Amino acid sequence: MLSWDDETSAQAARPAPLGAAEPVADAALVAKRVHGLVDRVRKHPAVFGYYLRDEPGATIYSGLAKWADAYRGAAPGT
Repeated sequence: MLSWDDETSAQAARPAPLGAAEPVADAALVAKRVHGLVDRVRKHPAVFGYYLRDEPGATIYSGLAKWADAYRGAAPGT
């Protein structure tokens, strides 16, 4: 079972919500958050992939691409 007992770590691992400001998100910060999450859950038997967003609007494509690239780097093949 996963535990979020360290709030600082939990904040770093929790992805920021995708929204209007997402296209300006720093790719390094996105990668840090994604790697933090993937490191915590990658060996959990219930993890078989990562959900980014359903039917995103065109205004967030560039931001969503940063998240997708970060997940590809942190968890290749998932």
